[in-house]
Amino acid sequence: MEHCNADKLKGSMILLQNISKTYQTEDMVAAVLKGINLYVEKGEFVALMGPSGSGKTTLLNSLGLIDTPSQGKYFFDGEDVTSLSAKKKTLIRRNQIGFVFQSFNLIDELNIYENIELPLIYSGVKGAERKEVVETILERMKIGHRRKFFPHQLSGGQQQRAAIARAVVNNPSLILADEPTGNLDSKNGTEVMDLLRELNSTGTTLIMVTHSKHFAGFANRIVNLFDGKILSDNVTQAFS
Repeated sequence: MEHCNADKLKGSMILLQNISKTYQTEDMVAAVLKGINLYVEKGEFVALMGPSGSGKTTLLNSLGLIDTPSQGKYFFDGEDVTSLSAKKKTLIRRNQIGFVFQSFNLIDELNIYENIELPLIYSGVKGAERKEVVETILERMKIGHRRKFFPHQLSGGQQQRAAIARAVVNNPSLILADEPTGNLDSKNGTEVMDLLRELNSTGTTLIMVTHSKHFAGFANRIVNLFDGKILSDNVTQAFS
C-alpha cells in the first residue's frame, strides 16, 4: 500500500496501514490480524466477511478504538489515533462512532426512550434538546409507540431498531455494526438493512460485519478476510 498523503487522508474516514493484532498467553502467541491495509472513504458502506476466526470482529473493535493494534497506523477522519490516550479514544467513540451489535446490548432496566437518551446524557446534552432529539429518532425508526416499553417487551426487530436509534442519536460520522441481523428472521433482517442503507444514504459511513452474502449485498463494497488478512476487496452493484 502506498504511503499516506494529504490528499488521501483528506477524503478518508478510515485509513489503516499495516495493522496487526497479536494476543499472547502463557502457552502461545496468536496473530489475529496480519498486516491489514484498508482505505474507507467518507460515506461508504462496507461489509466485512469471512469465516469464524478470520479477524472480522477484532478488526471492527480496532476501528471502534476498543482494541489497540499491536503494530501499524490507524488514521480516523484524518487524525492518527493509534497512540491516543484512553480518555481521547473514549471521546471519539462517544461523539463520532455509533455501535450496533447482534445481541442489541440494550439495558434491561431502562425503557426504550431511556436507552436511546443515554448517549445524549453522557455527552452533556440539556434536557429539552435531549427530548426533541430522542422523539425525532423514535419516529424515524418507527418505534415511537414503544417508547415506554422495556427491551424484553419488544420483538427482536423492534429491539434492533431501538439499538440503531441509540447508535445514531449523537449523529455519529461512523457506524460500526457487528452482525446486526444475526438474531433476526429474514423479514426483520431486511427491514434493519433498509434502515442502515437509509442512514448511509444521508452520508454516514457504515462498516458492517456479516456472515450473510445476501445482507452483504446491501453494502456498496465487500471486504473478505481470511486468517487475519484481506483476501479480496470488491465494489458491489448495490447502488448502481
